[in-house]
Amino acid sequence: MLGQDFTSWSPIKAYRASRFQNGQPIYSLAMFNTRLYILNSPDLVLSLQRQPDVVSFWWVESHFTAKLGGMSMAASHRLHAHLGKGKNSQSLLITGLKATHQAMMPGEGLNSMMGIAGQTILRRLHDLRDATKTEPIDLWNWVRHEITIIVTESVYGPLNPYRDSEIETAFWLVSLLPLRPVVRYV
Repeated sequence: MLGQDFTSWSPIKAYRASRFQNGQPIYSLAMFNTRLYILNSPDLVLSLQRQPDVVSFWWVESHFTAKLGGMSMAASHRLHAHLGKGKNSQSLLITGLKATHQAMMPGEGLNSMMGIAGQTILRRLHDLRDATKTEPIDLWNWVRHEITIIVTESVYGPLNPYRDSEIETAFWLVSLLPLRPVVRYV
């Protein structure tokens, strides 16, 4: 890539160029102060996924999470700490993922969250029906606001911080900014 014009650079173009220059089913790139292995063969991907104790993708996921979340260096280091291979890692990332999966598994907790979400939807639709406003509604903003409130009410309950419109606005501003470059390539 040395000597290339970077005004038209994109991750997809760089990957394609690297893939076609190399032509191997697997190769490595130096990235993030380590080596990143690129697999071009579907057969290799399957065999690699069958060996979770040999190769860990948690490191990549933790770095992506830290960047996407705009975490400080100290928070990123805590997220990456103790990030071992396999399911028995004691890292903050894996502990958090296990807790999230446990809470979202079918059962009493998820049923309770769905019940609260359903009650919230019903209450908010009744409020809309009973409203006396005749001015037009911006459908995108209304739907985004309603989904935010419905989901966060079922997660946070009475202490829902997203009831504050400033926090809701800041959430959408911050959460959408990092995705703009990603969405271009999806």
